[in-house]
This record gives sequence, structure tokens and C-alpha cells, in this order.
Amino acid sequence: MTIETVKLSTGASMPILGLGTLLRYKYIVGPAFLNDMQIPLEIDHMDTWRAMEKLYDDGKLKAIGLSNFNAKQVQYVYDNARIKPANLQVECHLYWPQTELLQLCRKLNMTLTANSPLGSRGREGYNLNVKGPQGDPLTDPLVNELSVKYKKTEAQILLRFLIQQGIVVIPKSIHPDRVKENMAVFDFSLNPDDMNRLFSVKTRVRLLRWDFAIGHPFYPFDDVDQSKLRMTSIKP
Repeated sequence: MTIETVKLSTGASMPILGLGTLLRYKYIVGPAFLNDMQIPLEIDHMDTWRAMEKLYDDGKLKAIGLSNFNAKQVQYVYDNARIKPANLQVECHLYWPQTELLQLCRKLNMTLTANSPLGSRGREGYNLNVKGPQGDPLTDPLVNELSVKYKKTEAQILLRFLIQQGIVVIPKSIHPDRVKENMAVFDFSLNPDDMNRLFSVKTRVRLLRWDFAIGHPFYPFDDVDQSKLRMTSIKP
């Protein structure tokens, strides 16, 4: 991204949010499109970050952060940034706990935000991960057991597990009842033994693979064997 494109994207967001200043703007890895064709961008992360720093200096942003960066990429931006990243948002849930990134964020005084904290059951509908990895933390036997024990829903158990680690959670729902349910996670705590049991769950799977970015030189997921995959379009 250039300074011009970063300005355009933040400016376009403000009327939707109804704000004159964005509380936080994230640099999210993603492709560009020209005449409906997907065009990989190979602009250095710091070029985009410096454009975001300029918006911060102009008072347009109160904080800036990163999304879907690996540990090496986070450290690179942090080491070279004048305005340090405030937050990192990544896929994070029971089956993909992001222990290394959480430790790095704590070291760098950054917060970590878990997207898809319940496992993103609707992920394939976004065409991000066609026939991708399978797994559903909401149906994990231990989560079901703890749901009964604490008299809370499976979703509340999963959210509480992350919150007790100091992780910000942003579950998605369009149903008012589920939104209320997702907020009702501050009237109980998981005891240390149950937290350790959850940490010991053996299933480990990245559910969001970002197939549309396969082969890109900045593809962030070192655990994914790109040689066995092909790039797919992010567009339906």
C-alpha cells in the first residue's frame, strides 16, 4: 500500500463508523484487485506502516496494529516502527492457541486479539478456505463437559478460556441472543485445573489458511505447506 491507498481506505471507513477518528487501524495482509483480477502486492510492510504512522501523526488514528502476521513479521515491524504496533489480531482458539505470538505480544507490550475464537464455523462461506482443514472447538468433548460443569454454553467456555489468558476476543454473530450470550462471560472463572486441561487438548489445527495468498512472498503461515496447495480467489 502507498500513502495514497492507505488514506483512501481509512477515509472510506470513517463515514461507516460515524467517527472522525479511528480508534485503531490494522494492517491486514491481503490481495489487490484490478478489473476483477487478483493482483499480489509485494510492497514492503514498512512502506505501509509508515503511511499509517503519518495518519496517526495527523490525528486520524488513535492506535495502529497488525493482523495475520507471523512472529518474524511482527518483530520486523516493531523493530523498525516509530509508532509501535498496539495490537496483533490473528486466528486464535482452543485448537490454535498461538502460544508463541501471545508470548511475543506480552514481551513487546502489545495486546493480542483472537479472531474466530469459536472456530469460525462459517469460514468456508467466505471462500477463504475451500475444502480446508476441519475442526470444531464447540463440539470438543472437554468443552462439552465443562459446559455442563459450569452451567455455561460451549461458546462461553471457549471465550472464557482465552479471556483468562489476557486475550481479547471478537466472536461474530448476527443473532442478538448469541451476542448477549457471548458477553455473559465475566460472571465466572475456569479453575486452574480446568484451564490446564484445556491447554492440554491434543487437537491442533489452523482452520483459516488464507488460500488466496498461497505462494505470496509475504505469506505469513510458516506451518502451512504451500507446495501442496494452490492459490484460490478471495472473490466468490
